[in-house]
Amino acid sequence: MKKLKIILVLISIFFLTNVINAQELYKIEKLCNEKALNDACLYVGYSYLFGKNVKKNKVKAVNFYSKSCNNRSSIGCSILGTNYYTGEILLQNYNKYIYYYTKACDYNDSDACIDLAEEYCSGKNIKKDPSKAMEFYTKACDLNNSHGCYELGYLYMKENNSTKNLLEAEKYFTKGCEFKDDKCCLLVGLLNMDNSGLTKNMEKAKKFYTKACDLNNSLGCLKLGKIYANTQYQKMSIVQSLNYLRLACDLNNSEGCMYAGVLYGLGEEIRLDYNLSKEYLEKACQLNNKESCFSLGNIYDKLKEYKKSFNSYKVLCKDNYADACYNLANQYYYGRGIQQDYQKAITLYKKAEKLGQPKGVLTIGSMYYNGLGVDKNVTKAIELFKKCCDNNISMGCDALEKIQRESLKENSKTKNNVQTKTR
Repeated sequence: MKKLKIILVLISIFFLTNVINAQELYKIEKLCNEKALNDACLYVGYSYLFGKNVKKNKVKAVNFYSKSCNNRSSIGCSILGTNYYTGEILLQNYNKYIYYYTKACDYNDSDACIDLAEEYCSGKNIKKDPSKAMEFYTKACDLNNSHGCYELGYLYMKENNSTKNLLEAEKYFTKGCEFKDDKCCLLVGLLNMDNSGLTKNMEKAKKFYTKACDLNNSLGCLKLGKIYANTQYQKMSIVQSLNYLRLACDLNNSEGCMYAGVLYGLGEEIRLDYNLSKEYLEKACQLNNKESCFSLGNIYDKLKEYKKSFNSYKVLCKDNYADACYNLANQYYYGRGIQQDYQKAITLYKKAEKLGQPKGVLTIGSMYYNGLGVDKNVTKAIELFKKCCDNNISMGCDALEKIQRESLKENSKTKNNVQTKTR
């Protein structure tokens, strides 16, 4: 109904700029009655509906809009339909709303077709009828309305994952893409790239992702960035990947910002630049991407900006981000960006373990083994090292082997001493 609002605004502007008297309105009325001039009928209908230059008269307004509608004016039909739908001026009547919108659609008003399709999809004001919805979406798409093509493709895709339906969906998405609908372009790319049920076609996916990206669809740019990033780490591919990821970021896609930041931080096939990495990760973090906030903490560490990394990890740990709790514990353990505190480190290592990050158990084990911040307890240390080893943390296994070697060495030394004394 957005189109109708625009029409009413234009008519209102005409009234404001063309103030006419009753006699001139009568002449326009005559043009409607005798010449069946649609613009005249619409003008007079608006006059009577809102009381512009004439006494408000709803019956006459409906009469003139009906004449316009009967003269195959989709605008006249839409105006009547909308007024029966809203009930603001005419008495609300959903049957008449459907009747007039159906006529407007028949007269090639694609927006009216869309509204009808949505009504039959939702079943809110009329009986739900998916087949009718598809009929009206098809008509809208045939009238080059990209939204109709999008919805039609989506219905085919949603119905089931049969190849036949997916091919129909692709057909309508492709048509919508031709009408510059970025979502349609993106979906053609997805159907040819992901495990949708269609044969994977990388080149076709890239082509439609590019169209989506060119239409400022951030997800299209992100998909292209990921494709090029996974192309065997060739220099040109990484550069292209970075370009598309930056475009996605410019469109406020947090993943685009995050991956751009990660690429700058890795420096593989492009210049290593922690400052640019920080810039992109900061934006991603501001867009509420937690993974980026964590990566940002790592970059702060590399730049030795420990107070900033401490604050990043602290916020994330509060939200139960396991790796952040582990890194925060390390900062307390080593005294980076904060005063060294072994007890807080142990508390955070334990929290990280409960959240699924067990690496801190190794450090706690070392603390018990060496008596660092806690009373020395080799038995407890062995217990913790074994726990790490059982969790496939190789350093835990290494620590156990080291203790066993030291124990054997100590036993051997003791034995030798005993034998020497015996002699």
